Amino acid sequence: MKKNRLLTLFCLSLLMMLGYAMASPEDELGDSLETLQALTENAAEIWMNEDQTAPPTVLLSEGEATGQSATEFAEDETDERFSLLNLRFLDAGLPMPEPDNHTGDLSSDSHGIPEPMVFDLVRPLGAKKGALEINTLFQGGWQHKGRFSNHWAPEVEYAFRDGMALEFELPMGNLQTEALKFAFQATLPSRLERVVHGVQFFNEYGLRDRTLGMTAVHIGGLRLSDRWSVLSINGLENANLMRKPSLAGLINNSLFYRKSDKMTLGIETNLRLKRRENGFLLMPQIHLELTPHYSLQMGAGFRKESGLALVPTVGMRLIRTF
Repeated sequence: MKKNRLLTLFCLSLLMMLGYAMASPEDELGDSLETLQALTENAAEIWMNEDQTAPPTVLLSEGEATGQSATEFAEDETDERFSLLNLRFLDAGLPMPEPDNHTGDLSSDSHGIPEPMVFDLVRPLGAKKGALEINTLFQGGWQHKGRFSNHWAPEVEYAFRDGMALEFELPMGNLQTEALKFAFQATLPSRLERVVHGVQFFNEYGLRDRTLGMTAVHIGGLRLSDRWSVLSINGLENANLMRKPSLAGLINNSLFYRKSDKMTLGIETNLRLKRRENGFLLMPQIHLELTPHYSLQMGAGFRKESGLALVPTVGMRLIRTF
């Protein structure tokens, strides 16, 4: 069990490192480096002139304009530049909105990238504090011997601060609660205007088998054009934290085409990689914005589980935002 936990912590740390490797926007980093260079040049100028009776020319002329001595002005300017430097490094501002934003079932309000139906997010990336959503996912599929199974997942999502949100979900099978699921999602700054990304962690407690699982993924969205966009969700799942390791890789890639302000077409692929237990889902879907606060996602595709035949599956998600 100790090795299991250490491996999980290592995987989580690796995902965080990959996410925060993109956390400093390129323009802000460049500005900070320029500020640091200016500080270095000022320090060198002051040091070279410390034995001279006259203060540095630049500092004196600017200090005289404000009625300060050269020493006082130099101290104030240095403090101000250090403050700017710190603010720029600590700034976690989200990407600027693009002019073609749309409301509804989006993975990013600022970029207008749709949200997958099956592997949904905890509110859109960059959601503002106080944003609330309730939704319900229905999935049904035909299994062997023609038996039809259905799964429901009502959930509540809330952004408790800008760019950060929590989720509570009740996965259900045939109207019986199967698990309790809690999720956390954080938006990370992006270096590129067309890119938005973040991380998501969620725990799921199985009520029947008394297992506790954890999943950690990185979310990346890209606007290709006014109408085309892609979203990729990749990470690891440990289905049982309390017993032997049960790791699986998760890969979700979706392509979307915005046909109009009220309709989006998409295709979602879910791949679960686990030794001898691989699974695959292909789900073409349509997103409809019914009202400014109600959205509907519908899809039909195929699912393939390890050792079983390819079977058809359908899905639907009804979304209410506040």
